[in-house]
Amino acid sequence: MKIDLEKFDEALSKLPDEPYKTVLYGENEKWLSEVGAPKELVDFFNKYSFSSFIKFNNVTFNSPNEIVRENIEEQNQKIYEKGLLIIGCGLNGDPIVINLNNGNIGFVSHDSLWEHEEGIDLKEIYKELNESLGSFFYKSMTLKEFPVDYYEACDFNDRNA
Repeated sequence: MKIDLEKFDEALSKLPDEPYKTVLYGENEKWLSEVGAPKELVDFFNKYSFSSFIKFNNVTFNSPNEIVRENIEEQNQKIYEKGLLIIGCGLNGDPIVINLNNGNIGFVSHDSLWEHEEGIDLKEIYKELNESLGSFFYKSMTLKEFPVDYYEACDFNDRNA
């Protein structure tokens, strides 16, 4: 899994204030391993465990200690059950997810997810970008036209195909 730590560090360096670091709690680390998070991702969350979410312009990165709580909410469980892990949210509340199989970041349409709790195919409401975790947050800080939600991710992929 490619995470691009250097790009994430560059994104952090562009913030007005340095975020306060904390530790990843053991029960959260255990849950992440149980749902199939690769060791590299768990190590990332250990290194970049912050006391609260971080706003990278119009998208947020959740505190790693809040990732479990966010993912186990009833309406969100089908996301991690499909190999995606919520790690933040877009401008309109769309979950930002990391694909646990390939490390790419994407958005899930929260409107479709929460309105159609039964019978919706996650593939229909998920748009993956060809971006690692680090490059996603770096580009969120540096590219004006970078997607901030599911619909912009769809348009972005179409324009850059």
